[in-house]
Amino acid sequence: MSRKAAQPVVVPSTGIKGAMKQRILLDMIESVGGSFKVLLVDAASAEILSVCLRMNELMDHGITLVEDIKNVRQPITKSPAIYFIAPTEASVKIVIDDWATKDKYLEAHIFFTSSAPKRIIDTIAAARIVEKVKNLKDMLLDFSVPETLSFHFGITDGMLKLMGPMVSQPALNNAVAKLTSVAHTLGDNPIIRFQNNGLCRTFAEQVSASIDALAKEIPAMNSQNPRTIVVVVDRSIDSAAPLLHERTYEGMINDLMPLDNMMYQQSYKDRSGKDAVRNCPLDELDQYWCKFRHMFLPKAVEQLPAALKQLLADNPALAGGLEKGAKLSEVGNAIRSLPEFQDKQAKLSMHIDILSKVMDLYKGQNLTEVSALEQKIAAGGSFKDTYEAIKKTMKNADDNLKLRMLLLFCACCTSRDFTPAKKQALLQDLGLDGESLSVANFDAVVSRTGVIPQPKGTVTDRDPYVPQVKLILESLCAENLSTTDFPFIRPSDASATSTAASAPAPKRSLRSAGSRPSAGAARGGGGDHVLDLGHDEKISLTNQQRLVVFVLGGVTRADVRSAYDIAREKQREAIVGGTSLLRADTFVRQLPGMK
Repeated sequence: MSRKAAQPVVVPSTGIKGAMKQRILLDMIESVGGSFKVLLVDAASAEILSVCLRMNELMDHGITLVEDIKNVRQPITKSPAIYFIAPTEASVKIVIDDWATKDKYLEAHIFFTSSAPKRIIDTIAAARIVEKVKNLKDMLLDFSVPETLSFHFGITDGMLKLMGPMVSQPALNNAVAKLTSVAHTLGDNPIIRFQNNGLCRTFAEQVSASIDALAKEIPAMNSQNPRTIVVVVDRSIDSAAPLLHERTYEGMINDLMPLDNMMYQQSYKDRSGKDAVRNCPLDELDQYWCKFRHMFLPKAVEQLPAALKQLLADNPALAGGLEKGAKLSEVGNAIRSLPEFQDKQAKLSMHIDILSKVMDLYKGQNLTEVSALEQKIAAGGSFKDTYEAIKKTMKNADDNLKLRMLLLFCACCTSRDFTPAKKQALLQDLGLDGESLSVANFDAVVSRTGVIPQPKGTVTDRDPYVPQVKLILESLCAENLSTTDFPFIRPSDASATSTAASAPAPKRSLRSAGSRPSAGAARGGGGDHVLDLGHDEKISLTNQQRLVVFVLGGVTRADVRSAYDIAREKQREAIVGGTSLLRADTFVRQLPGMK
C-alpha cells in the first residue's frame, strides 16, 4: 500500500464581513440548542444580518422563522427564542412584554448588538422573563460592514466632531467603543500604531486601553498569532482623496449619482408593457459588481458591453430560443440553465444602464478635462502653470466643481508662491467669494507630517494618484513604515515576533461578550491561508498578519479600494475602515465649521 502525503489544510479568511458572519453563527445561533429556533430582530440587528447572511444560511443553522419584534407574533412554546436586538429601552420592553404573563417561547436567549448598560440588565433582572433567560450576551457588532474588506461607524459629520475646534467627547467615545467591537469581531488584541498627532494619539491610547480591558474578560483575544496591525490616522493624512474624482465605475457612481444604501432603481417594461421600477442592490452577491466596481472607467465602458455580448454568444440557444427539432435533453438543459442565464443577463443590462447614465453626467460636467487637471495638481505640477490652468478650465464650471478644484490645489500645493493673497485672488477669479471660510479653514484638515511621497512612474490603467491609505499599507507590507511618523502605542510591539503565547480557553458567564475567536479570524497553526473575496476569487496569502487602517473623519471609496489592491498585488489581507463613508460633498460641507 502506497503512502500519500497529507494534503495541506486550507484556512480561509473572508475579511471583516466574514468575521462578523462567523460571530453571529458560532457565538449566537449555534450556542442555542435545537433545530427549530425562532430569531427575533429589531431594526438595528436586521441591518447587521442583511449584509452578512441569507435566509437559507440561517435555516442551515436551525432557524425556522425570523420575525420583527415589533410585529404581532403568535406564541411558539416548543421553540427557543433568540432575541438579537440593540440594548435600547424600546426593544427590551418588547422582549419583557413577551413574557409578562406567560411563556411565549420555550426559553429566551438575548443577544445585544452592542454593550448593554447596567440599567438595561437591571430591567431584565427585575422582570418575569429572567427565569427563562438562558443566554444574555453582548455581541459587540455595532458597526457596518458594507463589503468584505471595509467597515465604518456611520458617525455623521465625524470630521467636524473629531477634528473641529471642539472635539465631541461622545463622538470620540462612540468611535473608541466601535473600534473595540471591530477588534473583538476579529478575535484579536492588535498591535496599534498612530499618525503622530494629538488626536490620533489620544484615540489610539483609549482604544488600546478599551481592548485590553475586554481581553481580560476574553483571554482568547490575546492568543491570536500573529497579531493584527492597526494604524490609526485622521483625514488630514490625505485631504486630496475626498476631493478627487475617482475614475472607477464605483467611484463615479458614488460621486455623480450616489445611491441610498447602494440600491439602484431601474426602470423597465413589465409583461403587460407598462412602465415599472425595481430596486436592484449593488452588493457583493452580484458577481459583475465585484468584477467591475474597481475598474478604471474607460476600461469599464469597453468591457461591460463586451461581457454581455460574450454571455449571449456563449448561450445562443437561450439568447435566441431553441431551434425546431431540438432533442429533449437539450430542452431540459436549456430550462435548467435559463434562470441563471436570465439573472446574469439582467445584471449586466442593469450595469450597462447605470454606466450609460454615469457617462452622460461625466461628459455633461466636462470631467475628462477636469479630472486630467486634478491629477496634474495631485502630482505636484508647476505652480504658475497649474494656477493658470485652473482659471481657464474652471471658468464655466459649476461652483461645487470650482470649490473642489481650489481645495485640491490647497491640499497638494507646497509652493511658497501660493500665498493667502494668491488664494484670495483665485477665489475671486472663480467667483467663489462666499467660500472664503471653507478655504481658510481647510488647513485644519491638511497635514504635511507623515505624508508618504507619491510613487513615480507611468500608470496606464487607472488614475496615477495613489491614496495615502494604500501607501501606508504598502509600507506595512515592506516593513518600512516610519516609526517616527507612525509610532507604536506600546514600544515593545516594535520588535514583536509573529509568535504569541497561548491563553487558556475563556470561561463563559450568563452575561458576557461573545468569547469565541472568529473562525474567519484564526491565523495561527498550519495550512495554506487564503483570502476568499467571493465568486471564485481566492488569494493565497504570503503573510498571515492582517493589516488594518482606520481613518478618523471618514474613509473614501478610493481608500477602501486600496485594501483590494493590496490583497491582489501583495497577497496580504488588508481591511480599511473609518468613522463614516465619505463623499466629496459631505467632506466639503463640514469645512465652514473647522478651524
